[in-house]
Formats: sequence, structure tokens, C-alpha cells
Amino acid sequence: MQTFDPSYLQEQFPKVFQKKGVFRDAFYGKLVELSPDLAPLFDHSPIAKTHMMERFLFDLVRASSKGSGISDLVQSFAASHSKFRLQPQHFTSCEVAMKHAFATVTHQDQTIPSDAEISFHMFLEIVFHELRKTQVP
Repeated sequence: MQTFDPSYLQEQFPKVFQKKGVFRDAFYGKLVELSPDLAPLFDHSPIAKTHMMERFLFDLVRASSKGSGISDLVQSFAASHSKFRLQPQHFTSCEVAMKHAFATVTHQDQTIPSDAEISFHMFLEIVFHELRKTQVP
């Protein structure tokens, strides 16, 4: 059984984000398909938003690699996005869309090992568990 190794995922991220356009199109396409009500939030500056998402994911993986917790980073992210009144189903849609985007890139790029996708899934389980804990009932 594979365990989550943040250092390994950190090594694979640059390969994934070399294909930013593929990742971006797959992510936003799936996200809007699953949660059409989020579409207006992403009409403007999808490239800049993808860059912010990339930095956030890198920061989370870097913190995990150093043995630091990610709760503070996730809480800060949740606070900065509270104005959007995101619902639990939005987090689910975002998680599914991220997994879809990662898979799309890894299936197109044979230099990314298949176990990187499994590691990314484990990572997202942790991240979205923390995000869901920030939700106000």
C-alpha cells in the first residue's frame, strides 16, 4: 500500500505545471461542468487564477515536505475566499476537477510516473479535509 510522500509529489509538480494550459483547461472545464454556478468567478484572468492555485498547491506540498502542518495555510486560503460563500458541494467539485486535471496532464506526459497521480489524490484528500473543517455551519 502506497503512503503519501510530500517530497515525491514536490518533485513531480514542476512536470505537471509545465503543462499549465492543459491543467487549466481540464480543471476549469470540469469545475464549471460540475458546478456551473462557479463559472462567473473564473470568467476573468484564468491564467492568473491558475498561477495562484499553482503557488498555493506548491506551498502546501512544501510545508508538508518540511513536516509542517498545512492548517494555517488552508485557513488563510479559506478566509480569503469566504466572500464567495462556497458551499460543501463546491469543495467536492473543486477536488474532482483537480484530480481530473492532474490525470489529464499525467496521461499526456509519460515522464510523470503513474504513482504521482495516486500521491496527488492522497494529498488532495488531506487538503480538502482541512478545507471542509473551515466551513461555518
